[in-house]
Amino acid sequence: AGPSACWFDEAGRWQNPPDLDAWFDGDAPQLDSLSPPARAAEILGTGLRTTAGWQRSEYRERTGYDFFELRSLQIEALIADGLLEHNDDDLRPTRRGLLFANHIARELL
Repeated sequence: AGPSACWFDEAGRWQNPPDLDAWFDGDAPQLDSLSPPARAAEILGTGLRTTAGWQRSEYRERTGYDFFELRSLQIEALIADGLLEHNDDDLRPTRRGLLFANHIARELL
């Protein structure tokens, strides 16, 4: 990964130094610490980039949150837009939703 590269590892959001010289010098990435709800939202958005999506019980066990309690308005809007589907315990992207994975993630953050 190069300068300004970002990633999320469930501990937080990381970013490499944006300056090319600092990156070449091996300066450490910066950690953007997340509150527990923000961390759970990142995990939700990341997990919805796959066809499997999330099982409600699995998400709750992993994060301590229910995804509908955390982001109900956003999830309902994404379902209405045809980007997510929900049945009983599952929340997953539709075929169309997979094409808009970045949009889904952004809406859930």
